[in-house]
Formats: sequence, C-alpha cells, structure tokens
Amino acid sequence: MELCHAHSQQFLYPPHDQRTQLEAQDWHLSETQFDTLLTAGHLVEYDCSDLASYLMRLVGVWPTSRGPGYTGTWLDLGLPRYTDGKQALIAAPVIFGAYPGHHMGLVFKPDAVKGNPLIFEHGSPGIALTPLESVVARQTGEGHPGYTFLNVSRM
Repeated sequence: MELCHAHSQQFLYPPHDQRTQLEAQDWHLSETQFDTLLTAGHLVEYDCSDLASYLMRLVGVWPTSRGPGYTGTWLDLGLPRYTDGKQALIAAPVIFGAYPGHHMGLVFKPDAVKGNPLIFEHGSPGIALTPLESVVARQTGEGHPGYTFLNVSRM
C-alpha cells in the first residue's frame, strides 16, 4: 500500500467504472514487475476492489482461483464481518454500501482508540488515504450508507 501511495499519480481508474484490457494485464503482474513498472513511471489501472484483491494476491491471501475480485466478491467469501473500527488492523478490507457494495478500501493505519482508521482507497485516479468517517460520510451522501470490515486473518 505504501508503494502504491508513493506512486499515486500513476494509478488510473477504469473509464466509466468498466474494466479494461490494461486492468486485466495489470492484475497478473508479479510484485517485482509491479514495483519495476511503478519505479519506471509507468501507469497502471485498477478499480477499488480489483486493486484490493491484487494486493491480497501479492501477499498470498487472495483465493487466486477467483481471479480479480469485485466488491461483491469480497462479501461472497463468507469472511467474518464487523463494524467496530477499533478492531480493524492493517489491510483489513472495508466495504461501503449495501450488498453487493459500492466501494471498498483497505485499512492503512489502524485507530484502536477512536475507531477512525485511515483508509487506503482508489475510487478515482490516484490513491487516497482518507479517515473512515470521511469515506462513510461521502458514501452516505452518494446514497450508499453503511460499511463493514472483513476479517481476512484466516483466508
């Protein structure tokens, strides 16, 4: 996540939220290829859930038989869910909106005291680090209230 944020301006978002061939190619990059491309200044393209599943694939916890994930795919995994932001650890997925979800991010910096972790999100070009409460307010204002964290510790 830190590498992605450091190269934020190189992250494209699929036009009209429709996945493209570029995005399909980027999902299959190895960690070394990904790092090399970003370091060389190349652009990459993902949507929010595709990037989250890609990052989880790199660390070995995404069920690769599923291929790139959509927001609803995360909910379909049957992972334990919770809403207390104080419990959210680094890289915990958070889904915004009712099933199948409208947007998602990953916890970048936990907040065990106030329960307002910093969320790594990619819902438009670039990478944003946004407090949970701000993402919830924005998503609610756009007609997608609610959120749930997923426990990936046993994936």
